[in-house]
Amino acid sequence: MIKIIISMLFFLPVLAGAENGAKPDLYKVASGELLESVGSAARKIVVTGFSYSDGRDSRDGAVVAERIASELAKIQGTTIIESGEVQKALKKLNLRRSARIDPDAARDIGRLLNADWTVAGTLTELSDNRLSVSVRMFGVKSGETRNASGGIVKRDWLDRYRELLSEQTARVEDAAGDFYARGMTYSDLNEYDKAAADLGAAIALAPDYWEAYLSRGSVYQRENKIADAIEDYTKAIELKPEAGEAYYNRGAAWFMCDQPDKGVEDYSRAIEIGPTDAMASKDRGEIFSRAGKKDKAVEDCTRFIETAPKDGRAYYNRAIVWITKGEYSMAFQDLAKAVELDHKNAAAYYALGVVYGHKGGYPGVIDSFSRAIELDPGYDTHRYAHYARGIAYYAKGDHDKAVRDFSLALTLDPRDYRSYEGRGDAYNARGEYSRAVADYSAGLGIYTGDPMLYYGRGIAYLNNREPDKAIADLTAAIDLVPGNAEAYHRRADAYFLTGEIKKMLDDLTMAVKLKPGLKPELQPKIDALKSGAR
Repeated sequence: MIKIIISMLFFLPVLAGAENGAKPDLYKVASGELLESVGSAARKIVVTGFSYSDGRDSRDGAVVAERIASELAKIQGTTIIESGEVQKALKKLNLRRSARIDPDAARDIGRLLNADWTVAGTLTELSDNRLSVSVRMFGVKSGETRNASGGIVKRDWLDRYRELLSEQTARVEDAAGDFYARGMTYSDLNEYDKAAADLGAAIALAPDYWEAYLSRGSVYQRENKIADAIEDYTKAIELKPEAGEAYYNRGAAWFMCDQPDKGVEDYSRAIEIGPTDAMASKDRGEIFSRAGKKDKAVEDCTRFIETAPKDGRAYYNRAIVWITKGEYSMAFQDLAKAVELDHKNAAAYYALGVVYGHKGGYPGVIDSFSRAIELDPGYDTHRYAHYARGIAYYAKGDHDKAVRDFSLALTLDPRDYRSYEGRGDAYNARGEYSRAVADYSAGLGIYTGDPMLYYGRGIAYLNNREPDKAIADLTAAIDLVPGNAEAYHRRADAYFLTGEIKKMLDDLTMAVKLKPGLKPELQPKIDALKSGAR
């Protein structure tokens, strides 16, 4: 009676968990997770600065790296290479302070510093001065990701930036570097107008300062001044054609102003410059998916996985493309890997619930949606999670829990006619026929094109010994779906109550014709009615 509606999930909020439930002491937890299964030998580690996913220059990455390095240093048997040596290595390799560290760069940095492991990661800005942190540890010999972790941190170091700002203002001179440095501090404090002004002053003093154009473009983009951002990124590319981050940022800007083809072109160029640029592959894959180019989206997601094989997000992203392609077995495999790598990925559990729902694995639906809500209370506000779990409880025969979930779904969306249908079914199963009728009627008050609402109400009327009303509703269900064998079957029961035996016989005969599997149950009744008619 109830059908699970599979939604298009490519843009399920991967960071939804980030908005609500942070790991306690992320730096300590992440450090422990990074060293899982590494063993006590070969623990000389270099921790690089973390980069923003949007490529902006920022001191935030250095702060996060410093705190993770501090926690790693507390673990017996580890040796952490000093940050000063790391900066020298970055400079020698011609890498910016906030450059994204891909597996190749991680290997190069580690080799240069004679390390065993390189730790790097990305930052994504959230609301209320919080950051989502994704951290990976690469093997220097192999360049492959060994372990990964992540979570949420508070930007509780902003007072340090304000102190730094005072020092910079006191000593600023008529030099491009001084204005650039202060502009980045303003940027870190989200004072965008002042940041843009200082970066503009740096550009005026040094017109070939490509990093200043890149950074000002990022400031404009965060202010949603997309045309200005694109202009600055374009100038940065003119000055430094091999600047992959400029192509990446401009690709994102093109996408924001609804020019996806140009976005794909820029992401593709970023990938050419840095074949292991996981973020460019991920974002281009999202554009392909939105454009309906599912096979290309799978290719990019696969490239993301190859670049970051220990990053659960990579498998999650590909799983969502599989779901939109209707390939649920492939989606299940990727989601299983995603939660194996990150057992706190609420979005992956949510998507698993969707996949289980499509496959009819109702225990999996219940477990997956329950886990998603447990990890991220934000999912408790997702109507679909409660609706789908309600269906699963109903199929399991736990009608009380089904009623509870459908009621929660209706609290979140009072016009959700499918949840009225589901709760009506549960009330029917509990023998509460008047409540069932009320719910089906409420659903029909929202949408009259759902035959199952008429069917369900017809069954409730039939069970409540109101055959005339049952006949009217079951007839409406048949009018909408003439092949509904069960509607003919149950309308025959209603005709029996009204004494309309010929109509009963006709309906039973039609039910068997439409659904031969009903013949063992209904044929004896048909034969008896025909015999009685003679």
